[in-house]
Amino acid sequence: MDIRGTEGEAGIRLGDAVPVLELRDIAGSSRLVVKPGALSVHALRPYKSWDEFRPLILDALHVCLDPLGGQQISRIGLRYINELFVPSSQIELREYVRDAPDFPEGSPATQIHGFLQRLEGLDDERGIKLIQTIAGTPAEPGHVGVIVDLDAIKEFPDPSLHPDDAATVLDDIRDFEREAFEALMTERSRELFDG
Repeated sequence: MDIRGTEGEAGIRLGDAVPVLELRDIAGSSRLVVKPGALSVHALRPYKSWDEFRPLILDALHVCLDPLGGQQISRIGLRYINELFVPSSQIELREYVRDAPDFPEGSPATQIHGFLQRLEGLDDERGIKLIQTIAGTPAEPGHVGVIVDLDAIKEFPDPSLHPDDAATVLDDIRDFEREAFEALMTERSRELFDG
């Protein structure tokens, strides 16, 4: 992976007295953020496929952990923030996102102008936590913007996960996130993602 910094976008910066190193690839579509106790890899538009993105995550993990020697992983998270722009100013949200927030029957308010719903849950069998957020977002006139934010997290108490086992766990978390995404999306929303 060829990573370089550009003025104003990379380098060491101080935020809340914590040193942060942020690097972007040459195209500006991937970002690596390293700070004490944390590593995150971000894919920006245009998005890569999972087969392209997965090696970036694993490469970054090994590059950052190998020089430190003996480092263990205490948490792996995979977060997808999906934007959906529906071409209409008045929609039934549940036609696009199952279990989207809505006013109860009999409410004097009938049209939603903004919304935010956050749910947290745990799959006890797999030990993966899901943070699901559905929210409104600004959109062009004649459109309704919806964000579907899915954060799948697996934490490892002592003993921590060894870096060599990270790929298997990462794939499990990815499968879990995809299941959560597919459970939320309707055929109408899939048409917008595919179109």
